[in-house]
Amino acid sequence: MDPVFLLGGYLASAVLAASGVAGVLIPERVGRVLHTDLSAPRARSEMRSAYACFAALGIDAIIAGSPAVFFAVGILWLGAAAVRLFALAVDRPHADWTYWVFLGLELALGVMGFRRGPS
Repeated sequence: MDPVFLLGGYLASAVLAASGVAGVLIPERVGRVLHTDLSAPRARSEMRSAYACFAALGIDAIIAGSPAVFFAVGILWLGAAAVRLFALAVDRPHADWTYWVFLGLELALGVMGFRRGPS
């Protein structure tokens, strides 16, 4: 297997796992960065539940080290980027510099995981 593909897959998965763990352990801080109001206990609970999925997939990908799981991680990141672009047209959010940085990271991490190495 291509070592560059493996490195990219592990990196994309590690960032996914880290963001998931952050959303579970410190949802208020993540919410502030994402301009999301988590003042209600239910909102924090939903944030933790959603981000637990990211943590689980990222950790699974790191443990498995499988091209198929890295591919799934890449699809997740590219899907997030696609919806972020869709949201620009539909929701018209205030797209400050962080919005564009997140878009760039989603695209880069998506390509890292999505890329297929030789079998």
